[in-house]
Amino acid sequence: MLSVCTKIVYFFPLLLSLLTFSAEAETLLFHDNFDYDKNHRSPHWYWRHDSLAHHVYGQSGARGSEIGFVIPVPADSSYQACGNDNSCQALETCRQGFCIPYQNSEIYNSPCYPTAVLTTPMPEWERSLILSQCAASWNLSDNLVKLSPNPVAMDTQADQYITDLYLNQPLSPGMHLAWDAQASSMVNGSRGWGLWNTNVVPGQNSFAWFMQMEGLDASGYPYLLSGNWLMIVLPGTQGNKILLKPLPALDENWHHYEIFWAANLMVFTIDYAVVHVELTTIPQGQMAFHNWVDNALFALDSTGQLTHITQKLQVPRTNTLANYQLFAWSSSEQQTLHRKLYHEGQIPATATPCTTFPVLAKKIAISTALQKAFRRTLEEQSGIINFFAYNQLLSLERGRLLALAHLELRKAMTFADLDAILQKLSRENQRIQTLYGGCLDGAGSLQGLLDSYQRNSFLVF
Repeated sequence: MLSVCTKIVYFFPLLLSLLTFSAEAETLLFHDNFDYDKNHRSPHWYWRHDSLAHHVYGQSGARGSEIGFVIPVPADSSYQACGNDNSCQALETCRQGFCIPYQNSEIYNSPCYPTAVLTTPMPEWERSLILSQCAASWNLSDNLVKLSPNPVAMDTQADQYITDLYLNQPLSPGMHLAWDAQASSMVNGSRGWGLWNTNVVPGQNSFAWFMQMEGLDASGYPYLLSGNWLMIVLPGTQGNKILLKPLPALDENWHHYEIFWAANLMVFTIDYAVVHVELTTIPQGQMAFHNWVDNALFALDSTGQLTHITQKLQVPRTNTLANYQLFAWSSSEQQTLHRKLYHEGQIPATATPCTTFPVLAKKIAISTALQKAFRRTLEEQSGIINFFAYNQLLSLERGRLLALAHLELRKAMTFADLDAILQKLSRENQRIQTLYGGCLDGAGSLQGLLDSYQRNSFLVF
């Protein structure tokens, strides 16, 4: 019969194995320490850059050998003039009389890489198609992809379009990804790292990544989604399902990122600390690893359509990547991590709220209208200093109301949420009118905003 001490010694390792997750049990499929120069790049990746953007190979730094992704500042003389006809090329934005070119530095999985690392090999017909594209006449022998200005209308490079955007999705549930990353310049564009199914059609996108955005929308107002986010997107018949979770502001230090991906469990960590556990909104199809930095945001244009808004840079933007690892993540390892998270109280009791692209688009449209109205209140305040006190109070009250509404707008997830916010705005506007004898009038009025919203309930892309 075992003594109490013997039982503790005997069972403690077993208990510890249930409450901790050891990466040692995983099977390493691929490791890239980026210790190579431009002429000896790993065939695991496509190396994509647009315009003046580029990669810096073989850097030696805090995390050993590193790969740099650089978005430089163009010379003022290089900007093409544009007018009311918006005579810029595709993927460029006309701002203050000049076309701002799109710049992007990126890597993602190459379909030409052997399938030995895949847990779910591609069908033979698909692999044959990929290999035929890899050997096409335009030659991707060095795996460097440089797109023409408009990737959606690349009629003369159809082979590259197919290969570049649709056939580089080697990853599937049952994998664990880990990497180190560092960023500089947090303004005027987007950046991120994680999983994407590489589809440029909004209704077919799948994402599961860390994404940081900052800049101006098409009207020149601060972008509603500026910040650092964890984003998961799944395609759906009623519009893409979008999970957005705010993360602490991204800084310029190195951080270690991980994504544990199973069919019924997805775990995201930063610096070995769990930042999100997802049980329901999980991509099930093939994906690719992406790391990118650019000078663009997706926002609404003057017609209400989602468009690419390039940002003028004042300082270069960079990402730096090091020590990328891809592991096979078995069902037993998934269960072990699930138990650990459960015992730590990190398994969510309810699903994380999601939104959709139509709701997101409407939020951005309402945000732009609110910011226009808010800017007008500031102009009013500067112009009525010598007016009666109640006029000052009226303008300040308007500004306070619009600022609070904008904060609430960031939390809205459904059309019902947006309805509630706008109804509240309408009630508060009526109260202000009663108290001070005035209301927000004209095209930017709260009532006008509410009426416009009700007339245009959905935006479909």
